[in-house]
Amino acid sequence: AVAALLIREPQRGRDDAVRFVMTFPEHEAAPRLLARVGGELLDRAETQALADILGPVLARDDGTRRELMLVAWTLNARAADATADYPRAVEAYRSAMVHTVETDERHAALSTGLTTALLNAGRQSVERDAWELAGVISQKGAASREGIVADHLLNVRLAKLQTRATYVSIAFGIIGVVVGAA
Repeated sequence: AVAALLIREPQRGRDDAVRFVMTFPEHEAAPRLLARVGGELLDRAETQALADILGPVLARDDGTRRELMLVAWTLNARAADATADYPRAVEAYRSAMVHTVETDERHAALSTGLTTALLNAGRQSVERDAWELAGVISQKGAASREGIVADHLLNVRLAKLQTRATYVSIAFGIIGVVVGAA
């Protein structure tokens, strides 16, 4: 009934689906409903609406309802990735992985997502530092003592970015070869 309502009246159906998930979190349909509603919100880039829905569900993560929590944390991770909030994505992927076992195929996908989020978080941090250093150079001038130091640090940070990008492309290339051979 809720699935049909999702098609006819998306907002009302979404509200009913969330109410159902919160009222009956142990029900076998709860993870599927949450996945469907969350997937639709992600497809429409409505990450704030998704965060509003996931907040109360994630607050109830007490280690039980493994499947529901796996879906909720995975949606949270995907939403964080979509908004480039990589530190939140890292935490969400880690939390989702708690609800899987290593033999579960979803565990490997979550592990890949976690690795990518960690790399993106590191890159984002280095880029932010680089912009701050460029601002110092711009304000103080490249010939000043602070400008010379900032210029040197900026070159070091940019070299690290290039090196990391090379390592990442090599790692993904190796993973692609291994997966392709299997």
